[in-house]
Amino acid sequence: MARSYRASINLDFTKQDTGAYQALIRALIQAGWVYVETSALVVETDDIGKVWRGVELVAKGSQNAGELSAFTFHIQSSKDFAGVPYKGAATRANALTDILQRPFPVLSSLPLQPPRAAADGRSVFTLPDA
Repeated sequence: MARSYRASINLDFTKQDTGAYQALIRALIQAGWVYVETSALVVETDDIGKVWRGVELVAKGSQNAGELSAFTFHIQSSKDFAGVPYKGAATRANALTDILQRPFPVLSSLPLQPPRAAADGRSVFTLPDA
């Protein structure tokens, strides 16, 4: 099975030059990237060159698009995105339950209240009243 790649780009500019920013987004789309939301594009391909082309376009197109305030680039490579067996998942059947029963850590800089279970079973987090 051939190796394939999933990549994402998130970028943001301060003092944005809208025309130059839009030109960069159009260039990424024309290079095969998919625009998924404001400032976020993704590509899934067997061609690593298409991934690197996206980085090249951001490097060259950012020069006129404003002050680059954020740029995140992520690439994941695999021969099988359907997943590979993880032996420990079968041998430790209670891992999910064991971890979900642990208390949620409270960060001193963000005093979250312990999570409570919603009616649908999801955890709900709340901040203390000011």
